[in-house]
Amino acid sequence: MALACGATLEAAARSAGVSKATAFRRLKDPTFCQDLQRMRADMVQRTAGALTAAGGEAVRTLLELMKPANQGATRLGAARSILEIGMKAHEFAELEKLGQPIINWDQLAGIPPPVDIEAVIAEVERQALPAPLVNGSAACGPSA
Repeated sequence: MALACGATLEAAARSAGVSKATAFRRLKDPTFCQDLQRMRADMVQRTAGALTAAGGEAVRTLLELMKPANQGATRLGAARSILEIGMKAHEFAELEKLGQPIINWDQLAGIPPPVDIEAVIAEVERQALPAPLVNGSAACGPSA
């Protein structure tokens, strides 16, 4: 779980209660890597769903901030946000009509194209650096 959340390999190993060497060995296991990729994709999809669910409230907040009772800079910021979001929503709707994918879920989940994991591990070991496998370096959530 820690790797999927952005922990370094070393931090994820500590979190899971295994050695760094064991963590490296697990990264060589294609099934483990596939599970890790599925977990990352699932996290991104759930996050996107939560953001979508919060969208209505966000729009109401922006509309409230545009009211004359608020300062000019606040109103201007809200108006800009509404226009920017509206333009993006329009673009997405047009792309959807054309049948083009709007979101590359794998890319958002941080799932890179297939790589030679042996070469990556060798390079990390050569540099004697922690192995950041995903963006960031802190584990999120409980250890898995």
